[in-house]
Amino acid sequence: MIKELIEKFVEDNWEDNRFVKEILLKNPRYWTHSSSDVEIVKNIYDALEYGAGLNKEEMKELSEKYRSDIIIYFEDFLDRTGYGDFFVADSEVPLYKFIMTTVLDDLVYCLGWYIVERLEQEVFPELQDADCLECALSMLIRILQEQEKVELN
Repeated sequence: MIKELIEKFVEDNWEDNRFVKEILLKNPRYWTHSSSDVEIVKNIYDALEYGAGLNKEEMKELSEKYRSDIIIYFEDFLDRTGYGDFFVADSEVPLYKFIMTTVLDDLVYCLGWYIVERLEQEVFPELQDADCLECALSMLIRILQEQEKVELN
């Protein structure tokens, strides 16, 4: 169910972005292709809480390979959030790392909301009671774990 929502998220929002497809579909950085729904949602939650978790080499490699797609995403982020007028990178942080961190964090945030909003409309209306994305993901993890237990019995 969650993997299908991730595919739909990419299709609805970033169908032509090779970077997003690489990170979320082709070679997922936050889960494996064999991860369960619970594992995927836990990893999204962890990425929101602790950051992307990619090392410097991975960020640089992705940055060089998908530069134009990353810039397209970053420009969209600036337009969507209005941060473009006052966003200043710390001079101690390489620009590619600043952009990559911002893009990866925002991508996971948007994906998390996409999943929660779809599931609260179609499957789990109780997610509407959550006050924040992390709260909704915690609720979703509990719901999915309960479903897994029922399926195992």
